[in-house]
Amino acid sequence: MRGDATDPDAWTSGSGRGAATGGLEEERVPGLCPDLLALYQAVAAQHVGNDHAALGRWQRAEGPLRSALAAFESSAMPAWSGPAPLELGIVLRHVGKLAEARTAVRAALATLTEHRSPRQAEARAELRVLDTLLPS
Repeated sequence: MRGDATDPDAWTSGSGRGAATGGLEEERVPGLCPDLLALYQAVAAQHVGNDHAALGRWQRAEGPLRSALAAFESSAMPAWSGPAPLELGIVLRHVGKLAEARTAVRAALATLTEHRSPRQAEARAELRVLDTLLPS
């Protein structure tokens, strides 16, 4: 059924407040501060973007991943914001935004290295791919 809460397309295809997260920001959850809710929404957007990417829907993945990255960066959560630019960079490569992809992946590598994340190897591999596609 299109448009129900289980349909990821419904989360990103609406307009107005709550379109990207199924209307979560309009709801009040007792005991949770707005900052924590914003992080939960960012995680949900990241999952939606990654789901679109896994299905090869690169253009649809870009918006939710950008939204998630912005929220993670504004919340000063480097452990969460490290993988986000890597995931966005991979999507940007697939939509042909190679220079922006390289910038995102370089930022991801710096954060992932700082936090000793095992995803450093993935970021390095993505940079090698981008280096073959872009002149230095």
